Amino acid sequence: MNLVYSYELTNLDLDGEGDSADTMSWDVVFSAFETSTVASEQVTPGTQVMAAYDGTEFNVGAGSTTWAANESIQFSVDNIVLSDANYEATFDGFTKLWLTAGTYYLGTGADTTEFTTAQETYTFSSAQDVLVLTAQASERNRNLSGTFTVIPEPATLGLVVAFGGGIIFVRRRLSM
Repeated sequence: MNLVYSYELTNLDLDGEGDSADTMSWDVVFSAFETSTVASEQVTPGTQVMAAYDGTEFNVGAGSTTWAANESIQFSVDNIVLSDANYEATFDGFTKLWLTAGTYYLGTGADTTEFTTAQETYTFSSAQDVLVLTAQASERNRNLSGTFTVIPEPATLGLVVAFGGGIIFVRRRLSM
């Protein structure tokens, strides 16, 4: 029922060591739900159904090109792998999604935000998992964005401190 999209960046300097030998891969998991509910501005996902992507937009149900009212979609990131064992990549969260004009709910439970947007990219606080519910029919969405950070692995940081020379902290932000 979920769609899983695997991504890979290759031949980049993600660890700041001056070479272009790093590779990072990750999966974006896309889930879709019908009959989701909103009570007191809190979203509860409904019945999970087949997620669909038509090459441009994420949708609920195979063959669908728009959402129906009270359908929701969820995105998450899994399986982050960085080729350099001395560094670790973490997913900072999703930050933007293009939506058509309408009323939406972003989040779940007490962390739900209701918002109305024009046909534009909606920017929100960084979220590890994003659940979006539409309040009306014929809505569309695309262009999901998020960021990663690459930092030294904790054991490597300990070695740098133990050997004196201060801490060299490399932070690279990647946008997907």
